[in-house]
Amino acid sequence: MAGRAKGLLIPADDLEKSLEEGIEFDGSSLELVGIDESDLYLKPDIDSFYTSTYKEEIIGNFFCYIFKPDGGILERDSRWVLRRALDKLMEQGFILNIGAEVEFFLLKGKDKHDEGGYFDLVGDAAVDVKMRFAKSLSRVGIKPEAIHHEVAPGQHEIDFEFSNALKTADSIFVYKEILRNVASEFGLKVTFMPKPFEGINGSGMHLHISLSDLEGKNLFWDPDKLSISDIAKNFIAGLLEHARSLSAFVAPTVNSYKRLVPGYEAPVYICWGHRNRSALVRVPAAREGTCRIEFRAPDPSCNPYLAFTAVLAAGMDGIERNLEPGEPSDWNVYETPEKFETLPSNLKEAIDEARGDEVLRKYMGGEIYKAYLDMLEEEWALFSKSVTDWEVRRYLLRV
Repeated sequence: MAGRAKGLLIPADDLEKSLEEGIEFDGSSLELVGIDESDLYLKPDIDSFYTSTYKEEIIGNFFCYIFKPDGGILERDSRWVLRRALDKLMEQGFILNIGAEVEFFLLKGKDKHDEGGYFDLVGDAAVDVKMRFAKSLSRVGIKPEAIHHEVAPGQHEIDFEFSNALKTADSIFVYKEILRNVASEFGLKVTFMPKPFEGINGSGMHLHISLSDLEGKNLFWDPDKLSISDIAKNFIAGLLEHARSLSAFVAPTVNSYKRLVPGYEAPVYICWGHRNRSALVRVPAAREGTCRIEFRAPDPSCNPYLAFTAVLAAGMDGIERNLEPGEPSDWNVYETPEKFETLPSNLKEAIDEARGDEVLRKYMGGEIYKAYLDMLEEEWALFSKSVTDWEVRRYLLRV
C-alpha cells in the first residue's frame, strides 16, 4: 500500500501453472494481512506483460493481482482498486487518461550529482546517463517524449507518453526501477524523495489528466469555445473540493509537506488557472488532441494506483454534482495568499481530512481506505517521536 515495488522470480517453465493456480506467498510479511491469515496468491495480469534484460538474460515481467485462498480478490490490492474504479468508469462511457511528470534527483553518494539548472546543456553532467535511461525505457515499451535538466542542481525529468490510468501507473513503477538500475551502473543513485535538499525545488509528479469517451474523443475539449469543456471544469471543481483530503494519497510522506511550501514552484493554495504554475490545477495551452488539466500536488513518493483512484473519485464527484470551480486565478497566487484556502501543512492534517471524506472512501473501498490511513498514522507517530538533526542544532545548547 505504501507504493513500493515488490516481486519474485519464477522459472519460465512454471508460467502456465502460475497463470492457472497462482503463486503462494506470505502476505503478512508485506503487512497486507495478519500473521494468522498470511497465505495469499499472486496471479499475473496477462495484459501487463513486458520483457527486460538482466546481464544478457531475458526476463518476462507481469504485474499481478492478489487473491485469498478462497479465490476472492484481496481488498487491499491497490492495483485491483484502480482497475475496479476504471472498469466502473468505462460502464459510464468514460476512459481516464493520465500522463505523469516524474521528477528525480541523481546523487553521487549523498550529494547532488551536478550543479546544472533548468534546461541546461553545458551544466548537465548526466546526459550520458539520461540517454541510457531513455534507451532502457524504450526497450520495455515506455516511450520517452522529453528529457531535460530540471530547476534544481542534480534534478532531472524524463517525460513519457500518456496512456490510460492503469498503464501509466504500471509504467511509473517500471520507470523508477529502470532509473535506479541504470544509475547504479554509473556509480550513481536516484532518489524520488519529494524534498531531499533544503533551499531548492523538490520533486513533483505532476499529473496531466483528461477523460475520453469509448471511441477516444477528448471530452475535456470544447470545439465551439476552442477551450476546455464544462466537463473539464466540473472535474477541476471536484479536485479543488477534495484537495485537502486528496493530499493523503498524492503527498503521502512526512517529507512531502516540505515540498508544498511557497517559493519553489510547488502548489500551496487551492485554486485553478490557465497556464499558471502557481495554481494547484492549471490548464496548459493546448489544442483538441492535447487538451488536458494538470494537477500539481502529487509527488513521486505516492502509490500511483491509490493516487489515481482518489483523483478519479474527486473529479467524478465534480462531474456528477455539476460543481463549478469559480473564476480562474491567472496571476501569481503566492502574492495573494489571503484569497485562498491552503493545502494541509503536514501529513497529520492530510490524514484527518481524508478520514472524513466519504466520496474517496466509497470509490476506494472501506477496508483499504482505513488500512492505508492507519499506515500513514503510524508513519506520523514515528516521526513525532523522532529527534531530528534540526532540533539538535537548534535546541541542544540553547535551552
